[in-house]
Amino acid sequence: MRVTLLVTALGLVAMSEEGETICEKFRGEKHEKLRELMESRPTEELVALIEKIKERDSDIVSCLDQRLAEAVKSAVPEMKVVIDESRIEYDAALLAVKCGWVLDEEEYYRSAREVALRLFEEKVRTAVARRDLMIVQAVKLLDDMDKIINMLYSRLVDWYGQHFPELHQYLENPETYAKIVYKIGVRKNYNEATVSELLREDLASKVLDACSRSLGADLNEVDESKIRKLAGQMLELMDFREEVQSYIKSLMEIEAPNLSAIAGPTLGARLISLAGGLEALARAPASTVQVLGAEKALFRFFKTGRGAPKHGVIFQHPYVHGSPKWLRGKIARALATKISIAAKVDYFSREDRSSEIRKSLEERIAEVKSKYASPPAKQTPRQKAKKRVARR
Repeated sequence: MRVTLLVTALGLVAMSEEGETICEKFRGEKHEKLRELMESRPTEELVALIEKIKERDSDIVSCLDQRLAEAVKSAVPEMKVVIDESRIEYDAALLAVKCGWVLDEEEYYRSAREVALRLFEEKVRTAVARRDLMIVQAVKLLDDMDKIINMLYSRLVDWYGQHFPELHQYLENPETYAKIVYKIGVRKNYNEATVSELLREDLASKVLDACSRSLGADLNEVDESKIRKLAGQMLELMDFREEVQSYIKSLMEIEAPNLSAIAGPTLGARLISLAGGLEALARAPASTVQVLGAEKALFRFFKTGRGAPKHGVIFQHPYVHGSPKWLRGKIARALATKISIAAKVDYFSREDRSSEIRKSLEERIAEVKSKYASPPAKQTPRQKAKKRVARR
């Protein structure tokens, strides 16, 4: 005899072909029982219900859901389980009333709402607790700080430039410029001792020479204090940026060691951020990973049919940007494939296979460089025109 196994918010029901029902109410927290079933794990109620089914000489259990079927198979391996493709409809409220779990349908709906809310709250709590989402937020913070530091540096150069405009042409590093402004201040404080502490000897002499013939205006104490405070805020933000980078690196070593080994901690974290999480990156095909960060160029290609992007942010990887132009697309494809594999390993199995994946990547890149050692011959205008016509 064949029975169909049905799930409600309050318990499990087995229904025979003749319409007879066997009920088993959930004991304890109902949302936890449902979560276990959704994860294909058998509950004590499911095991008890299967025993009752076996007592009635039922040898086939029909399930409407793949996860429920796996739970039944896990609980009773010898039981024949089939998945009903017809997707029969049933009224869970009427079944609950028939089983005597509630007095009427309204009571069932109130109970079902409470169970659904508990399930949703638990799912949200689990999602927020994922550590890979911390990587996403940390990368976004890093981008925000880069923008703020650039804005502060631009403002500092404009402001301090009214006093010492020549300094900017000698110092290209924003951090060095901010340190000079913060620690020395006005031009009268520039001397060999103070400048040599912050700059190498040849550069220090050039700055001192420029200071002696500067055309900038003088600053009073109030102006100087505000400018130096701005430089100090910028330096503090730079120090915090270094802390965030170290934080991202430590998170990547814990959450995505394979991805970190293949792409590097910074690039790997950026890929996780662009994908929206480690799970999304693990489920994405290698072709998507290859162009992450190049969405504008990709949609422009879809619209015009020209200039398909060969790589997105993975261009930052030394294997890609350090290769000749005619090889970058092929190497980016190989790198994206291995990054995709590494992300899948990190998310699904959490094994350390970084050395194996890296070795495979290096072999593939060596093969590409050997096979395409010379650049391809340039196409004539006629050949390019034919290629465009063929694409259309």
